[in-house]
Amino acid sequence: IKSKLRKEPDEVVIFRDGTYLTLKEVFESLDLTGYDLNVDLLDVHADKSTFHRFDKFNLKYNPCGQSRLREIFLKQDNLIQGRFLAELTKQVFSDLAASKYQMAEYRISIYGRKQSEWDQLASWIVNNELYRSEE
Repeated sequence: IKSKLRKEPDEVVIFRDGTYLTLKEVFESLDLTGYDLNVDLLDVHADKSTFHRFDKFNLKYNPCGQSRLREIFLKQDNLIQGRFLAELTKQVFSDLAASKYQMAEYRISIYGRKQSEWDQLASWIVNNELYRSEE
């Protein structure tokens, strides 16, 4: 998030209340800077308070408690076609590939609200090359 804010502050990332906002404008509207961001402020880690409490778990899904940041950085069906999430995912893939003894189980939610969700997710994966062809 800090890297994107530093390198792409003028990227238009969201449409809210009839207005297109750049990444910089989103952070200004939240009264945040890149210097403010840290693990504690993001508050996206699950802990014992979220165990068997889906309502509390869902609140942890909003970085800094802000749904705007979730939409920008953690969604694949947004104004920027999930580009930030795809780039973050590729970085995680790369880090994991360099680590011989770690495994991961990746998850993306399918809500079942629209019949097209699976097609949209598949297109996002293919368009962002988030797959590994067998060598």
